Amino acid sequence: MMNIGGIDRRLALAYNPWGNSTAESYIKLTKATTIKLLNGKRNQWEHYIPWVNYCIDVKNARMHKSRRYTLLFNRRHDGLAHYSKEKPTDSSKIADEKIINERYPFVQDVLIADISKRIIDTQAADHAKFAKKHKVVESPYPIDSGSYTLMDKRGALLSRDIPTHQIVYNAAANSRPTSVDEFCKEHYDIQAGRRRGAKATGKRRLASKTVNWKKAAARKRKA
Repeated sequence: MMNIGGIDRRLALAYNPWGNSTAESYIKLTKATTIKLLNGKRNQWEHYIPWVNYCIDVKNARMHKSRRYTLLFNRRHDGLAHYSKEKPTDSSKIADEKIINERYPFVQDVLIADISKRIIDTQAADHAKFAKKHKVVESPYPIDSGSYTLMDKRGALLSRDIPTHQIVYNAAANSRPTSVDEFCKEHYDIQAGRRRGAKATGKRRLASKTVNWKKAAARKRKA
């Protein structure tokens, strides 16, 4: 399914600040539901996609206690049936512009407002439940370790509810200007290194004592 759909897992992450987490969560739901319905018949998965989509459309959302399809199209979802023998709708029965204009204020002032209020109330209840067991820091603060800081380009501390990509590494956030000569004296290059045997975990580490360091500027001046 992942190969046929052309989904790249490196670019499709629900927790990526630049990604569409809502779309990725529905992809996960569709995939999990399809696998559950297959019962081992992996070569027939494409036949279950319409049924899975139907189940998702008619499911009541927890955030606003309503069906997504009903809210979007203002009608009930069509059942899973063959409509090839059904008579098409007469062109004279299409939606009237006058009726739409009369219905629009109700949708805008009542329906959408009520749905928005339900979502806000659900989010507030979820946050209150989470705050009982977890300490939430809403004010600006520095990270205790000192390696990273929540800081904007002007040097002001940011609150905790910012995207992850805005966390700045202190070495890169050094506001002190560095000259070319100072950079050449202070920066080092790894000339060579060898790896020790694998640890019990299967991971390999670079032995710090066997790394040969060199000063790029000093070598160039001697040459």
